[in-house]
This record gives sequence, C-alpha cells and structure tokens, in this order.
Amino acid sequence: MWLLGLLLYSLAGASLVPFHPDEGEHIRMSRDFVTAFIDRQPQTLAVRIESTTGRPATPEETLRLINAPLHGYVMGLAWNLRGLTVDQLPPLWNWGADYATNLAEGRRPSEAMLSAARGASAVFLWLSSVLVFALGKRSGGEVAAFIASGLYITNPLVLFHARRAMHEAPLLAFGCLTLWVASVIAAKRVRSSTISPLWWLALTLCAGLTLAAKHTGVVFIAAAFVWIFLVEVLSRPAISIPSLLYSMGRLTLIGVGALLIFLLLSPAYWRDPVGRLGDTLRLRTRTIVAQVAGTPGAPIPFEQRVNWLITQPLMRPLDSAHDVQEGQHYGASGWSGFHWGLWGIIPTAFALVGLISAVHHVANSRRRRARAAQSLGLMIWLVAVSALALANPLPWQRYFAPVIPVVMLLAASGMVQGLSILSPMFNHRAKWQPLKPGLNDQRLKKLQ
Repeated sequence: MWLLGLLLYSLAGASLVPFHPDEGEHIRMSRDFVTAFIDRQPQTLAVRIESTTGRPATPEETLRLINAPLHGYVMGLAWNLRGLTVDQLPPLWNWGADYATNLAEGRRPSEAMLSAARGASAVFLWLSSVLVFALGKRSGGEVAAFIASGLYITNPLVLFHARRAMHEAPLLAFGCLTLWVASVIAAKRVRSSTISPLWWLALTLCAGLTLAAKHTGVVFIAAAFVWIFLVEVLSRPAISIPSLLYSMGRLTLIGVGALLIFLLLSPAYWRDPVGRLGDTLRLRTRTIVAQVAGTPGAPIPFEQRVNWLITQPLMRPLDSAHDVQEGQHYGASGWSGFHWGLWGIIPTAFALVGLISAVHHVANSRRRRARAAQSLGLMIWLVAVSALALANPLPWQRYFAPVIPVVMLLAASGMVQGLSILSPMFNHRAKWQPLKPGLNDQRLKKLQ
C-alpha cells in the first residue's frame, strides 16, 4: 500500500507543474523514438559534424549529442500509446524570443502531449522513490525505509523537476538502481557469499542505462564502482596487488560494457563513436559557456555553491516558474510536496547526525561489517553528487536534484538513531509506572 501511495502521489501533481521550455525541446526530440523503433531507421539519426566534416551542428544534431537518448524514447513510446503522432510534436523552442512569442507561435506542446511525456517522468519518479525505500531498508532498517521514501516523495525540489518532461526523473531512477545493485554486491562481498555473474551483468546494464538517462549519471556509476572496489579491498584479510588488479579489471570491463550499452542506444554516435564523444564534450562545454554568459548571477561563487549544497535539499524555496499563475496554482494544489522552509534545519540536522553515524560505523567496521559497508556506500554517494553540485556554475535548482536521495537517506538514518536513543528512556519510564490492580506476584517479578 505504501508503494502504491508513492505512485499515486508521483502521478497526481504531474499535470500541474509549471511548464519549462526545455520540456518542449525534449518532447520535440522524442520523435527519434518513431525513427528508431517504428520506422526502424536508427542509422538515419547518426551525426557527421565538426571532427569529421568541419561543418557546424544543426540544432537537432546538437540536441542529440548533448542530451542522453533514453527518456526521449520513453516519452515517444508514451505519446505513441496515447494515439498521438509525430505531426503533433511542437517546433523547437526559440531561445531568441520571449516566452509569450514562443507561446503565440505554438512552440509549447499541447496538453495531451505534455501529459503523456510527464506521465513517463512521473513513473520514473515513482521508481526512484521505491529504490530510496529499498536502499533505506538496507542501510537503516524498515523504519528508515519508510522515513527516507516519505521525505523523498514529498520533497518539493524533486517533485517539481522530476515530474517534468526532462532528464531528472530517469537519472534519479537509474542512478538509484545502479547504487542498489552495488549495495547488494557489497553486502554479498562482506558476507563472503558467492556473487552470481547475473549481478555483475545487472550492474553493467544499470550503469549503461544511467548513462543513457543523462550524461551526468556518470557520478552515480563512479560512486557504485568505488563503493564495490573499497568493500572488496576492505573485506579481504590481506591486500595483494593481484587481487587489486583483478577487482579493478572487472570494474573496468563493466564500465566498458556500460559505455557500449550507451552507444547502442545512441545512434547519433554510430558512424564515429570516438569523434562524436569528442564533439559532445566540445558542444557541452560551448553550451555551458553560453549559458553562464546569458544567465544573471552566473557563475555562482564557490561559497554560494557550498551554501546551496546544504540548503537546497530541505530549506530553500522553489525557483520561480516562467508562468507565475501556473506556479501559484501548483503551490496551492497540495501536490507540490511539503515545504519545510526554515524548519528544514531540523531534518538537515538529522542528515548530519546520519552522516556522523555513517562515519562511526565505517570507523568501527570490525564490529558490524555489513552495516559499515552500507554506510560506506552512502558516504561515497554523498561525496560524488556533492562534487557534481559544487562543479556546477549555473544558479539552476534542478542540478541539485541528484543530492536529494542520499540526503533523505542520511536524514532517515539520523532520525532512527534519535529514536533508538529515546526509546530506552521511554521504556525506563514505563517500567516505573504504578501497577494496575489485579497483577499477580509472577507478573510483578517479571516487571522487576
């Protein structure tokens, strides 16, 4: 019932989220689903630019290279199942014109198209909440699982950005899935259990899908690989060079397999994968430079990035929407999550307690090795996504979304720690309560 409730909440407010122009671009490019899977001509999506021909990329080619392909396919499937057609897709957004002009030119997707695409995002959002539940159960028990998934699914930042027809929802879903697989492998390694090749194949597949969901998913993959490697090293009674090389070699092969899955799902790279990867880096760098130059307040000073890293998950309000009326309607709907405001310092403090607890478990790993392995994973995960957030020069809130799952898990762990400290106090007080009439001597002895 709890997981069903998470699904219903994910879906309920999707249609009310204020529109973002990036959604129009992503929905427009979801026509690649029809080209690749219905017309069965994925080779026509291959890109030949810059490093091969010297000519600049067209807008469509640029979007195919700087954006990962997976969510476009899923959105294309979603609107195709609803009976919509390619002809109903909007033109690309005109970034040189204002919002009203784009609206008048029909560049905003229809409500039917937007609803279908956001429905796909909401399902990925739900999947990520289920995985937060599963990770919470592995790292802190059942109570922590309920608290973590509850905090996560009511987090305004996650709901606001992961419900949109953009890459945040699949990134969170497949990123958390990759780390869940890593947590299973780490637990098996600590128990010296045999790890089936299927788990390594699952890690390869999940890592590939994470990269195909959004390029920055590489931080989730890196966290998973470092987690597994350190657990393998620390679980051995003695560290040897051959064992280290074997672990590194296996993870390298998994990384190569993940890259191959990404390339298989990305026809834009097929003609010259190495050249296209180089083009992607150049185009992405050029895009970020242009965005920084055209965005007020960018680049963000480093101290402000640190401040936002701490306050964005639970304390800061949502960014203003393009359409003020849409934003007000969404905020008043009851589906926008629980806005903590300044009270967010309480769960933030619990997240700090959870982090201190994780450090303590790792430092005392000889006593509770399984718990230490899971705590180590949370710490590595936090470091990886924090590094990504601190590297971001743009004052855009959605880039802090990858930080949310692990912060909610740490907050839940801290709350469970608080409950475990308080529960003996309550039990002690209950022990000295007056006895009810009718208790016999045997029950009295048990209480004493």
